[in-house]
Amino acid sequence: MTSGSDMKQETAVYWTSFATPFGDWYIASTLQGVFLISISGEESFFQRLKRHFEDADILESPEANEDAVRMLKEYLEHRRDHFGPDPPLLDLRFATEFEQEVWQAAQQIPFGTVTTYGELSDKIEANSAQAVGQALGRNRIPVFIPCHRIVQADHSLGGFTGGTRIKEFLLDIEGLKITDGKVS
Repeated sequence: MTSGSDMKQETAVYWTSFATPFGDWYIASTLQGVFLISISGEESFFQRLKRHFEDADILESPEANEDAVRMLKEYLEHRRDHFGPDPPLLDLRFATEFEQEVWQAAQQIPFGTVTTYGELSDKIEANSAQAVGQALGRNRIPVFIPCHRIVQADHSLGGFTGGTRIKEFLLDIEGLKITDGKVS
């Protein structure tokens, strides 16, 4: 794992934005892969980048993010149901080992299915659905790390960084239906 001071020494971070049904989303990558996808607006996006990469040049570069943006657009347009065989590289240096373990387990949840925070906790032997939920809440790469596929024990939606409206939309893309706030 890379220390926080090493992260701040990154020389360049490349970003771009693209239109979605919920407004512009922002994506940033380093030479190691996609670092951040922000579905909550431009201001918070740049604040988060500057917090992690104080001394790096933050450069607009649609080209550096072209493949990841294409994949996200295809997913949002119902034209993609997985990100393999060549998924984008993800830069997870900023995450704790536990967060990485939770996020990697989330990536194993198949398109069109959900699991509960408790089930995911059991899978990785974490013994704490709450800790799993907190790790998912710190996920900075939504969709590629599909935290929207994890729901409460009663199948109610639970939280989502972009709000439950976006979580419902993403689950709908995957063919799941929400009835009375629960995945059915």
